[in-house]
Amino acid sequence: MIKLFLLLTINSAVIPLLVFADIPKLKFVPYLFEGPYKDFSVGWYQDVGQLISTTLLINGLVYPMSALSKGLTPKITRGCLAPFAATQRALNALYEGVEFPLSERYAQLMQMVFTGMVFSSGMPCLLPVAAMFCFIAYYEGKYTILRASRMPPSYDETMAKIFWSVMPACAWIKILLSTWMFSYEHVPSYVNDGALDPATSPISSGSQFNFKTRLDRSNAAICVLVLVMLVVFKILNVYRKGLRAFFARVFPKGLVEEEEEEVSMTPELSIARSDGIMKGLTTFLVQENPEYNEIVPSSATKSCGGPNGSVPEWEAAFAEADREESEAEAERQRKANERASRSLFGASDVQAEAAGEMPDAMKKRLKKDKNKSPGAERVPRRKNSQVAPLSGMDAGDDVVDFGDDDYYSRGRRAVGEAFEGVTGGGLSAAMAMQPEGDVEAGMDAEEEEEERRRRRKERKREKKERERADRV
Repeated sequence: MIKLFLLLTINSAVIPLLVFADIPKLKFVPYLFEGPYKDFSVGWYQDVGQLISTTLLINGLVYPMSALSKGLTPKITRGCLAPFAATQRALNALYEGVEFPLSERYAQLMQMVFTGMVFSSGMPCLLPVAAMFCFIAYYEGKYTILRASRMPPSYDETMAKIFWSVMPACAWIKILLSTWMFSYEHVPSYVNDGALDPATSPISSGSQFNFKTRLDRSNAAICVLVLVMLVVFKILNVYRKGLRAFFARVFPKGLVEEEEEEVSMTPELSIARSDGIMKGLTTFLVQENPEYNEIVPSSATKSCGGPNGSVPEWEAAFAEADREESEAEAERQRKANERASRSLFGASDVQAEAAGEMPDAMKKRLKKDKNKSPGAERVPRRKNSQVAPLSGMDAGDDVVDFGDDDYYSRGRRAVGEAFEGVTGGGLSAAMAMQPEGDVEAGMDAEEEEEERRRRRKERKREKKERERADRV
């Protein structure tokens, strides 16, 4: 951005200024300072001023028009070549928007504003040209970014900060150049009585850089006065904290010290409302403060407290939009739940549950539970699994055999008798009856395997669809 700005400014304004200048002491520089003009004479405005003005006017039209043509050209190309696109990728490329180079646009804007303001003292017509460029660039950029460009990348505030940090330098250069333009000897002006001779004599050099003669003219004195005021203001602004501390010591009662920012103990409005610690009115809506209904006319809308008024159109529109959004969100949630249920239980179970019927999986489980003894607890069984005798059990006592179908009654009785003699620190009955291994691990593994198979099928189907689309 900065490099492009410098290149554009040097090419459009600085090079013509240096090439046409005639400064004998700087003629050792090749190609520069060998021109016919030693000052801002009438001939300089006719040649160099006209060249700078014409360049700025052309740039003010070319910059936005070239950017606009970049956005319109793809539309013309799309209309001609889209019917003959061989693949979907080629068709997508035709419908892609152009890039939106924000740094390039900032550089062009800075160059136009900088050049127009610096030379505006001698050529006021440059200010309308710069304003015209800003007007055209605004609407061109608005159309391009909304209609013809792709989504630009996310920018921060860096370029904007660079812009407003460079523009003050434009004011300083403008004042210096204005001082030299207005102090030309053929420009009508009042002449001072030589009060600035002691200050200007040491820096005067010959007739071309005779600051004494130039600053004796009132036109230049006004520009110099503005420049001095800016310098003083800049210095005071840099050292404002030190100066404030100095005057606070000299005049302790004359200045009001900056109060330190106090930490506010006031809670947020939502917290104050929910906790009931808010004083006064909680809202300014009249409908929630019925004691003020007397001062509200009956023709007012209902949201403003009017009993006979209608609901405003904007409020009804917002309410309708909220209702539609809530319904759409509920429908999306229902479909998501249905997809999750279908992936876990299958489509038939989901349809049965939606119809108010019992799924097949639940029916099978209940049927299996009915075949068991009514009072038995549902304990997972593993084939040929046994629990070793614990302390307090004799070798001749029964051993719980989980491979036996009738283990509920005999097993529970044997374990209960065995644990009657177990003291503190022994194992619990539930731990004694726990089968070996993790029974649910197998179920989880089966569900994961089923999910992997389902995902593989989906990936194969998507791959076939993409191949079919590429062939089309």
